[in-house]
Amino acid sequence: MSKNLAEKFMNKYSNFFQIGSEHIDRLSSLLWLSGCINWGFYQKTSNLINSNENKLKPHLDNYLKRGNELKSLLI
Repeated sequence: MSKNLAEKFMNKYSNFFQIGSEHIDRLSSLLWLSGCINWGFYQKTSNLINSNENKLKPHLDNYLKRGNELKSLLI
């Protein structure tokens, strides 16, 4: 979730991924955003596991549906 960490990661691996310097800022922001989204998913899922397992399946089904919708945009 750290923008600074995302920037460091992108700078370290930009040669490996063959990413030009003009894209580093944008991609580090996307990496940071992805981390925030994943953290939100993790937190909510963890809370449901620990407190209300009846709501866990609908929660996971919702994320699966969203993932499939996003995936369809790439295909």
